[in-house]
Amino acid sequence: KAVQDYAARRRAAVKNASVNRELQLLRRVLRWTKPRGFEVPDLDFAKLILPEPKERVRELTADEETRLFANLPENLKPIVAFALLSGKRRTEIITLRWADVDLAGQRATVTVKGGHRQTFPLSPKMLAIIKAQPKVCPQVFTYVCQRRAPDRADRPGRIVGERYPFSKQGWVRQWRKALKAAGIDDYRFHDN
Repeated sequence: KAVQDYAARRRAAVKNASVNRELQLLRRVLRWTKPRGFEVPDLDFAKLILPEPKERVRELTADEETRLFANLPENLKPIVAFALLSGKRRTEIITLRWADVDLAGQRATVTVKGGHRQTFPLSPKMLAIIKAQPKVCPQVFTYVCQRRAPDRADRPGRIVGERYPFSKQGWVRQWRKALKAAGIDDYRFHDN
């Protein structure tokens, strides 16, 4: 009963998948402790596991990828190419810092969903993309400002022709425009 109550309370705060991962961890702990003589409750985990939506799988075809790159602004091409090669989320890519890239060791470290740090290997193509980026700020991926923007409380103004780091949502309009121009439906940046 206590585990069911816990699952119900957690379900109110997080998604079913998160609750299920926590229940799976509990199951592993119980499986480890029981053979060692600890008294453990007999739980039917099949009844505790919550339903999860089917995982979405949508990959670009070779033709779609060609059309997309033909319609992407130059500023977005390195980010999209890196995403397709690495499988990383957009936030992980736009927040990638030079300090987190080990070119000699061919590795990079990103902050993943949940705030954890994850190191992953860089393929030769990913290394080439990173090396081609100008070092103008702490972030690896930047864009060239196309129109002036005034100072705001959260950031200084933008000057045409200067490079700046991407914001979380600053490039979304260009992304959607490129998808539409390429005739690609039902594809999100994270789908790669």
